[in-house]
Amino acid sequence: MIVVDVNFEKLKFMIVEDNFEIRRHIHQILKDNKARKIVTVNSEEEAVWRMEIMLPDVLIVGWNLSSVDGVDFTKTLRTSSDSPSKYLPIILIASLAYAKDVKKARDAGASEILAVPFSAKSLYSRICSVIEKPRSFISSKKYIGPDRRRKLGDFTGSNRRKGKKGLNEKDIDKLLGKFSS
Repeated sequence: MIVVDVNFEKLKFMIVEDNFEIRRHIHQILKDNKARKIVTVNSEEEAVWRMEIMLPDVLIVGWNLSSVDGVDFTKTLRTSSDSPSKYLPIILIASLAYAKDVKKARDAGASEILAVPFSAKSLYSRICSVIEKPRSFISSKKYIGPDRRRKLGDFTGSNRRKGKKGLNEKDIDKLLGKFSS
């Protein structure tokens, strides 16, 4: 068993996966890590209904669901006005993890992506990531979800933008003066 850093006992999990074997595998990993509140569903309709009753702390979604794929379901949860939670951490389970699929999941608002087959350790690390190091959420006309940038330090490469790092108060006053005239 994996040493638990995150207290799974206090977390609520929902697994949305129509493949019984994958659903059972995820459920067992969560139980092995002392999770007590686990809801498993095999359709997105049931997931939305259940989320209104028990909002999970972590949502684990399969890529291929019965009537919609996991990417579209994730995007709907992020953008719908009647979504139970736009800000819920979502781990998307992908049967294929080609770069285009990862980009598609990321752009839909997935917090983390995990490729099948996966180990207990890899699922555990994704859960720890969304709980211990959640990324800030971005909300714009074209995207709602966790910040897609993982490294937030200063860029020091050869293509770094030239010029000042930021504006001082004098520069800001000049700019504001131009717009108020």
